[in-house]
Amino acid sequence: MTADGTMVGRVQQIDDDVAHVTPEQDLDGSIRQKLGWASEGEEVYELPHSSVDSIDDRGIHLKENL
Repeated sequence: MTADGTMVGRVQQIDDDVAHVTPEQDLDGSIRQKLGWASEGEEVYELPHSSVDSIDDRGIHLKENL
């Protein structure tokens, strides 16, 4: 989720320090662009560890400056 609590998607798999995420269908286009998920037709996108601020029992929290 973003720093303001917007759900970005669901983690499908984690390889090393990269999470593979299925985005929410109604995810805002500006958030997609900031994450590099702007290409159409993809079902799963990579979320590099460098975009992550913290991980807890509620989920993965993205950095505020994305």
